[in-house]
Amino acid sequence: MALLSQSVIGYELTVKFSGIDSNLALVTREQTYELAATTITEADTEASNFLTDLAGMTEADITGHRVTKVYGTVDPVTSVANPYKVAVLSLQPSVIGKSLIAHNVIAPADAVLVDGRVVSPDNAAVIAYLANFETLGFMRLSDGEILPTPAVLVRSRVKSVRSGKLY
Repeated sequence: MALLSQSVIGYELTVKFSGIDSNLALVTREQTYELAATTITEADTEASNFLTDLAGMTEADITGHRVTKVYGTVDPVTSVANPYKVAVLSLQPSVIGKSLIAHNVIAPADAVLVDGRVVSPDNAAVIAYLANFETLGFMRLSDGEILPTPAVLVRSRVKSVRSGKLY
């Protein structure tokens, strides 16, 4: 409905742990830690110090990390949308011959739906959104794929996951 005003409210450190299991397979896991820093410089320093201490506590190899800003808002929420309602898009990936990619859109706006059941591939908001995942866009889908230009929406469906809340 609206992008609420947001500002940096903190920083997080996400650490990637890796190890070899008993079947000689590589196993990875990520863990996120909240940092007390108030600037990115402080966050980098705090993360570096913590990683040194963490390395002494774990048998796993630390194979990556990232320090990220955490954004939040103090504005009141006014949307009556159901965040458990999801539009599942089936998209044609950039490489011909691969299976379709399933991509979820949380709480799809009524304006982008046809009869409340499917996403309209001709809607301007849908076209703008999918352009972010196209060859010249700046985002990739969860499995690392990019979409051809223009993006190909093969099919879609809308589903609701029961949240225990009434909407």
